[in-house]
Amino acid sequence: MGNKTLKYIRSVHVNNEYANDVPSFAIIELNDKLINWIRRAYKAAQKVGAHKICKYDMTPTFKIIDEDGPPIEVYDNPKETDLKNWNGCGDCLMIEVVECPFEIRWSGFIDHTDIGIDVESISMDEVEENLQVLNAEGTQLPLLLADGALNYDTSKALVLERLKGKPI
Repeated sequence: MGNKTLKYIRSVHVNNEYANDVPSFAIIELNDKLINWIRRAYKAAQKVGAHKICKYDMTPTFKIIDEDGPPIEVYDNPKETDLKNWNGCGDCLMIEVVECPFEIRWSGFIDHTDIGIDVESISMDEVEENLQVLNAEGTQLPLLLADGALNYDTSKALVLERLKGKPI
């Protein structure tokens, strides 16, 4: 891959509906090293018949909606500029590589509380598809991916333009 990074925005769910000052979204940057670890963990899970493999990992950066900024529609498909830093801190965050379906997710707690946080999962099929686009383009993805939605038509058009219509 060569020092390329995929960036995702995923929603965050908490296990306490009455909790306030909780993160709304997580920005996750997957670099070469982490993606290679995920692939190795997946193969290990398959080999030993495990459902998932976990390790402590503080990759996600937690964010909240900037209430002074964009309108409410950003909840459906936010951009990084629609968000601001969350003042809290995640604790005991673990990355989980799940064998079936092959996906990755993070879970943990809000620091000094018993409030659990779960980050929406990322399908490894999506990661692999985005890596193909990234490698074909030779640059960072033109879009910040949100809620599992790659703007497929736009990315496909960019890739085909750069490949002069040749299939990936």
